[in-house]
Amino acid sequence: MPNEGLNSHSRDFKILEESIQWLNDWQSAMLKGDITPDEFLTIETAEGFRLSLVLTMDLCQYLTQKYGFEYLLTGKVNQDNLEKFFGTIRQAAGCNDHPCCSTFLQLYKLLSIYSVIKPPKYGNCTVSETPEPQICISLNDLKALNGQKSITNMAKYREELKRKLDVVLEHEEWEADDVIEYNSDSNSLSSTIDCIVYYVTGFSF
Repeated sequence: MPNEGLNSHSRDFKILEESIQWLNDWQSAMLKGDITPDEFLTIETAEGFRLSLVLTMDLCQYLTQKYGFEYLLTGKVNQDNLEKFFGTIRQAAGCNDHPCCSTFLQLYKLLSIYSVIKPPKYGNCTVSETPEPQICISLNDLKALNGQKSITNMAKYREELKRKLDVVLEHEEWEADDVIEYNSDSNSLSSTIDCIVYYVTGFSF
């Protein structure tokens, strides 16, 4: 919302400037000996805090002055989704919470497949009672057409294929997979589980 956005004229921007000054004064007090190091942040934490404040202000000024942004929603500038994703990867790795590149790729493929093949627990999805469209033209039909030595039989098969295509063209929604069967030999088709195993592992059985 605009009233929650950050720009160089907003009160929140002034608070960021005051926070940087407050952090600098606090660190100066520690360096002068006015307070002990235990009463201050660690150097790494202080630098990270200062860097976040400065970069937020610089990003706000860059977007508003160069690109005409009216405000910046700082809540949208974060890496929460990225950290959540890597957290999911580490969780999937089990005891190996620091996976290497090859392990990461394997886990990414595994999670990608899992998100597709896992059935939803809830939702308004229902199983359709409508049967899937039958293949209009199979390779057996084409083989039969080419195998005909008689011109009469060849013309007969050709007219039958034309009739099937005319029926398909009368419908608005159709795909090539619904019209032509790419492989009619069921023995040469890999099962679904074999395709998944090959995609995840890179090996076939």
